[in-house]
Amino acid sequence: MPFLSTFDVEILSRLGSAVLVGALLGYERERSGRSAGLRTNLLVCVGAEVIIKEKQNVRGLTTAATLWVGAGIGMACGAGLYLLAFSGALISLLTLAILKNLSSHLAIDHYYLGTVVCDPPLGAATTALEAFFSERQISVLKVGFAQDRSVGTTTIDYHIRCKRHSCDLLELAQKITALDFVQQTKVR
Repeated sequence: MPFLSTFDVEILSRLGSAVLVGALLGYERERSGRSAGLRTNLLVCVGAEVIIKEKQNVRGLTTAATLWVGAGIGMACGAGLYLLAFSGALISLLTLAILKNLSSHLAIDHYYLGTVVCDPPLGAATTALEAFFSERQISVLKVGFAQDRSVGTTTIDYHIRCKRHSCDLLELAQKITALDFVQQTKVR
C-alpha cells in the first residue's frame, strides 16, 4: 500500500498550486508597497484552496488571512482530510515565519503625500523641490497647487514614491522645511 494515495497527491498538488499563485500575487503586491503583500496573499490562497476542497483600514491583513486559513484547516479536519489540514498548517506556519524576514529585505515602493506651504515665486519653488526629490531618487507622481492670496503663500501637494529603505519621513520633512522658501511641511 503506497504512503500517499492518488487523492492525497492530487490534494497536495492543488495546495502547491495555491501556494505558487499566492506567492506570485503577493510578491507583486509587496513590491508595490501594498498592505496585503506576500504573506497575506499566500495565506489567503492557501486558505481558499482548503475551503474550496471542502465545498464549503486596513490593518492586520495577515491576521485576517490566518483566520481564513484556520477556518479552512478546521473544515479539512472536520471532513477527515488530515493530510490536507496538516500540510496547509505547515505551509502557513512556514509562510508566517520565513517570509516575514524576507519581506523586510525587499526593495518596496512606498507612497506618500507631501504638503509644502511656501512663499512665491511658485516656479522657483517647484523647480527646487523637484531637484530635491530627484537627488534622493524620489519619484514625483502628481503635483497640485493652491494659492492663498490673503497671506501670500502657495500650498504644493506632492504625491511621491520612494523605496522603503531610502525614505525616512521625519528626515525628509525636516530637510524640506530647511529650504529657504518653505514655511511649513507635512509628509504622510
